[in-house]
Amino acid sequence: MILHRLLRALPTPHPFRSDLLYARANGFISLNPCNFRCSSYDLTVFVHAYARLLDHALSLDHATLTDQPVNVTNFIERIKEAERALELVPQVQDLLDLVMECEPMGTTPLSYVTRLAMEQIARESFACYAAVRHAVPVMLDNLLCMRHQSCVAGLGVYRRAADQGRRLCKFYEWCRGMRLCAVNEYPLIERIPCIQVRALESLVAGLWQLTESETSSLSSSSSLSSLSSKSPGKSVKTYDVEVDEKPLIRLEEEEEEGWEELLEASLEGLRE
Repeated sequence: MILHRLLRALPTPHPFRSDLLYARANGFISLNPCNFRCSSYDLTVFVHAYARLLDHALSLDHATLTDQPVNVTNFIERIKEAERALELVPQVQDLLDLVMECEPMGTTPLSYVTRLAMEQIARESFACYAAVRHAVPVMLDNLLCMRHQSCVAGLGVYRRAADQGRRLCKFYEWCRGMRLCAVNEYPLIERIPCIQVRALESLVAGLWQLTESETSSLSSSSSLSSLSSKSPGKSVKTYDVEVDEKPLIRLEEEEEEGWEELLEASLEGLRE
């Protein structure tokens, strides 16, 4: 809990944070995996989940959680801001998943130390959700202007934000029931409807299908232009060829011959 409070209080360019990162990289401390063991299985699971949360929080720049999006009018700057949001939001979403995994089971929530730890964990989720709520609209406003890979990644982020919103509502209901934090500290969860996610998925899929069809038509026209450029002075002509396909065996409708006549005619041809 002390380490968690220090990570939230210290600025990112701080010697203590750098020392912690150095100690973790060289194996002097181990948060994930955690070596804690006790007789209570539920408490062991809780401590391991808390250690995974701290390990991820150590790698995350907490200053970015409080940064507000900047309103820019330049197109290039807006795309860069959306790319930065697309890079930040998945890391914060990973932290939110680890927060919800820390929900204690069994008799563990009755412990006073566990309740103190859960209060800090809940407050960590408040800052994380605020960062996601501010960054997702910036990303969505420029989603269709980004590259295909970034567009697909942004769609996955939006889908994950909708799922996390539903799970956070249940997690905060449990936290309120345990009276972990003040009621006015809890953020208002903006639920993303499933129909809105499906509409965005169909829009992105239709947009890139249209782009691929336009690319194929442009490639065919460029091949024709390359042929004409190779033979200057000669015009490339196109012809519509109509193929009159005839059946291999044509049966005359006017002459209805039986199989005996056909057999006799074939035998006469062999005799000749």
